[in-house]
Amino acid sequence: MKSSARKETAPRALDLVEEATHVLRGAPIQAWASYYLGSLPMVLGFLYFWADMSRSAFARNHVAEASLALTLLFLWMKFWQTGFTRHIRAAVAAEPPPTLDWRRGWRIFLTQSTLQPFSLLLGVAPVMAMQAIGSFFLGMLFTVPVLGFILVPGMVAFALALFSPAIAFFQNITVVGNGEPPSLGAVVKQAGKFAGLWRKQNLRVLVTLLGFAFVVLFNWYIFCILLPQMGKTFLGIESAYTRIGIRGLMNSTFFAAMIGLAYLSVDPLVKVYYTLRCFYAESLDSGDDLKVRLKRWSVEARAAAVILLAGICLLGGQVAAAEVAPGAAPAASPPDTTASTPKPAAIPGEPNARQLDQNISEVINQDKYAWRNPQAEKLDDDKDLGVIGRFFAEVRRTLLHWINKIGTWLRDLWEKLFPSSDPAQRNSTDSSSSFLLGMTFSQTLIFILIGVVVAVLGIFLYRAWKNRQRAGAPTPAVPMAPALPDLSDENVGAEQLPEDGWTKLANEMLARGEYRLALRAFYLAGLAHLAGRHLVSLAKFKSNRDYERELNRRGHAFPQLPPTFAEMVLMFERVWYGLHPANADQVGRIAEQMNKLKGTP
Repeated sequence: MKSSARKETAPRALDLVEEATHVLRGAPIQAWASYYLGSLPMVLGFLYFWADMSRSAFARNHVAEASLALTLLFLWMKFWQTGFTRHIRAAVAAEPPPTLDWRRGWRIFLTQSTLQPFSLLLGVAPVMAMQAIGSFFLGMLFTVPVLGFILVPGMVAFALALFSPAIAFFQNITVVGNGEPPSLGAVVKQAGKFAGLWRKQNLRVLVTLLGFAFVVLFNWYIFCILLPQMGKTFLGIESAYTRIGIRGLMNSTFFAAMIGLAYLSVDPLVKVYYTLRCFYAESLDSGDDLKVRLKRWSVEARAAAVILLAGICLLGGQVAAAEVAPGAAPAASPPDTTASTPKPAAIPGEPNARQLDQNISEVINQDKYAWRNPQAEKLDDDKDLGVIGRFFAEVRRTLLHWINKIGTWLRDLWEKLFPSSDPAQRNSTDSSSSFLLGMTFSQTLIFILIGVVVAVLGIFLYRAWKNRQRAGAPTPAVPMAPALPDLSDENVGAEQLPEDGWTKLANEMLARGEYRLALRAFYLAGLAHLAGRHLVSLAKFKSNRDYERELNRRGHAFPQLPPTFAEMVLMFERVWYGLHPANADQVGRIAEQMNKLKGTP
């Protein structure tokens, strides 16, 4: 097919993205189950692999087994993503849901296992290109900011344009490799053919989806940062994330988790887009898109014909019933104009005017038509009621009279506050119910706000009056002794007491023979002393080694401080975390180290 014909038949990029969004919203539950059954284990396995390889001290011992497991999860994901595209293809083509037998499933697994691993090898090049672009961006930003902001988007677009055919090729393999082509060569040929079609459209959609992916990634990042704080604010849930703050989330594992969530959110739309793209590419030769449109039009035409036929039948029945009423006299034959006999004075069986008025009066006075009578007539007609009935009727009339008075007062107040420009409306004497029903939304909202303000003011005045009555002689303030922290608690931090407080607590523990707790109190006093000199910053998520590194950075002007503090850390950890027993000599030595810290200028 010529390139001009291909260009004319290419769907617009934004239209195709909009159609993909519409198809994804109406996707069957089987399609969603197929996608997340394959993708969710892969994403969770990747996050576990990332965290284990970056933090575990024994990562080298099982890196081969973990990599093999991650590879199997990747093949599992590609197999079920192909099942997802099969369901989407059936929904787009208006076909019944696809079935999967073991032969077709085996062909799908072999196809995806053979071809999709090459996408990982090809993905190294875009990653290296993006890394180079990022380095160039930082360099240009610090040297020539304006030039950096101009050139970097162009380089990103160039890299995306360079690798967009490869991206389309491997996405097409997920769609085309559904077990129908007889061989791997046919799958590769068909996927390559579709990837070469409509390259500008593919590039535009990839740029659009890339921007959308960054927006989704940013939303997930903000949501996961604010969720612990919202739980603490509204529900009082305290967790490790609320204690360490946002700085504790700035690590590679957290960013990998955000990328995984963004992938699970955006990738289904990408799969639907490439499924539609392959469907329209196949339709260039098969005309399947026209068949789908004709099929939808035929269904809509059938439904319209059924509705029209039912309406005609219903309308015809009503016309026939109106023409032939029950009990009506048969129609008289037309008079013979040629005859000279005069017309009879009255038709036998036709009622006269008096009898007709009497019948109409009897009918409209029946109980089932009483609701059409005016309300005043029914209220004044109390002669048939008993004593109790007349009492309740009088109560009802009194309440209605009060409601009308209130409605009239409100209407007059409204006219004074907001005079109407229409004289007829200004002189209107409608009832209160008509006034209330005729108010606009803004008028109703103003009355509601006035009522709320009056209610709040009343509550405030009532509470002020009650508090004034309860006010008596002032209770003398009794100073409360601050609660001492529990040194046996692991969550105790050095920021809870000043240096003198920890030293006093350490001496008390030493006097009671609690050598282990006294040792910890002296160590916390040392941390408080360093924090008071702004040599370390206290935080619950920091370890002893973090404090040592921070002291080495900030205390380079005091060469005696780092080794003295390192000796204190060593003595504390041997007793607190190790198996060394605590005694008075060890407490005395850590107290000497504490004095050295205080004596250092």
